[in-house]
Amino acid sequence: MALKRILLAAGGTGGHVFPAIAIGTALEAEGCKIQFQTDKRGAKLLAAKNIETKHFSVNALAAASPFAGSLPRRLIAITKLAFGTIQASWQMLWSRPQVVLGFGGYASAPSLLAANLLRIPSALHEQNGRIGRANLLLARLTGHLLLTWQDSHPLPASAKTRLTGLPVSAILHDVPAQPVKDVADKIQIHIQGGSLGAHLFSHMVPKAIATLPKALQSRLIISQQVRSEDLEATRKQYDALEISAELSPFFTDIPARLATADLIISRSGAASTAEIAAAGRPAIFIPFAGALDDHQTANAEVIVAAGGAHILQESEATPDTLARLLTTILNNPQTLPIMGKAARTASQPDATNHIITAMRDLAQAKSWSVS
Repeated sequence: MALKRILLAAGGTGGHVFPAIAIGTALEAEGCKIQFQTDKRGAKLLAAKNIETKHFSVNALAAASPFAGSLPRRLIAITKLAFGTIQASWQMLWSRPQVVLGFGGYASAPSLLAANLLRIPSALHEQNGRIGRANLLLARLTGHLLLTWQDSHPLPASAKTRLTGLPVSAILHDVPAQPVKDVADKIQIHIQGGSLGAHLFSHMVPKAIATLPKALQSRLIISQQVRSEDLEATRKQYDALEISAELSPFFTDIPARLATADLIISRSGAASTAEIAAAGRPAIFIPFAGALDDHQTANAEVIVAAGGAHILQESEATPDTLARLLTTILNNPQTLPIMGKAARTASQPDATNHIITAMRDLAQAKSWSVS
């Protein structure tokens, strides 16, 4: 069944918005009209991507989280969600989408509530390995849940699920396997962490490397995401160690960085974890301790269970603990390609097509069988 009119709902962070953009862009190329409902933060991300076209429209809705803050703030949030649902319903009455697909979080709630009221088939895509409170409610509402990871939990009993994966750059799936390393070979380490992770890593990683024996230090080539305010201090630390380090607040060539890396140190947000798995690269994951419902730990555990990564909880992450882990890895470099191959087994290489197929099935049959 051809998809002619689709509504995508995503807002808040790029982790929700960017997968939705990937699906919308793929469907637009097939001639499908895309209506995108989002919140204020999502609208800014979409404006930066400049995706609005004749067939791709963006509408901002009122939305807020009813799970955070004081009781008055929660009541205001519920009022915003109610008004957002009215806005979403009105727009859907005009556009009549065949399917509504939400990408999680409270910003998806008005669209999915409206779809339920108007009896439009809908589904929710979950990016993380642990399904949060808002998404559990939304999954029960839609009755259809698309999963990024095989062992996502907890699953709502009332929702039918499909494993689709998370859309990432196709380039990553074509990255060649790592060559076998010898104990004397250079090791390229790429460090990335988003704004919160970058601040922690810029202080901890150079100190950890400073405690390594000189013989191990001399083998390292570093590329690291560093916040602007930490850039000079971090560069001085690497210069003092005489280690080759390329530092930047933002890298525009992440697929290439992952492809050339022998080891990655990273937060374990949904997008980062999916990209690292797709590239087939071993990682040390340090989950963000403040992540809602500890979903970053759940994401990391998927790759760890496959044998493709180590996990170091932020509460235990110190220069000494990281140094000990790096020492073990650098003294056994032959394990790196083995771990990389294992990490790739957790990836879903055709996620975009899997998601679009699920939407077609939903548009045609109004439901689907459990995967």
